Amino acid sequence: MRVRKPILLLVVLCFVLISTPVSFVEWKHHRTYGHFFFYGLHVDVLNRDANIGIRGRIKDYWPQLSNFTFSTAQLTFCRVPGDTTMPPHQPGWAIQRYDRSSGWQTVDDPTQGGGFCRTQMSDDIIQLTLKPGDSVKLESGGAVGVGDPFRKGDMARFVIFRKTIPRGDWQTAIYSVPFVIEDDVVRNKDGSLAVGY
Repeated sequence: MRVRKPILLLVVLCFVLISTPVSFVEWKHHRTYGHFFFYGLHVDVLNRDANIGIRGRIKDYWPQLSNFTFSTAQLTFCRVPGDTTMPPHQPGWAIQRYDRSSGWQTVDDPTQGGGFCRTQMSDDIIQLTLKPGDSVKLESGGAVGVGDPFRKGDMARFVIFRKTIPRGDWQTAIYSVPFVIEDDVVRNKDGSLAVGY
């Protein structure tokens, strides 16, 4: 009996030492993003107000990838050419729209063309290592609500591919938390975007 009590106390102490930091991180994530996360790689959607002259366009959307595991994660990225000393890194990605009758439908998948990095005008492929607890804002997304067939109130989600050589590997896809399109883009009679402030 005396041996069991210290072992039980040790088990309870280990549980408290592990669950307290995990509970704090979960609470902080829920307070910031409005939902809890599960163990694994996790994609949140961030947005900001934006106006580039398309009537009704009010938001930019982009994904943020977080590693909520105890091990590092490897992802394939392209280094996109730019005019900065630190050009942006872009993962393979797709955007999906939720259709009530047929479920999630892929609307845009740049990885399916002639190979992801080639569609980004780059052959510079790098491996990004995401350490446990780290997050990275991804250089994809933007004016999601402007594209067809999105309308105000539609549900959308980002898909981030861990492997994109030569195309997006759906077996390694990480799906974002669904988000609601807030843009109410005005279109002309011919379907083109109405421009003006």
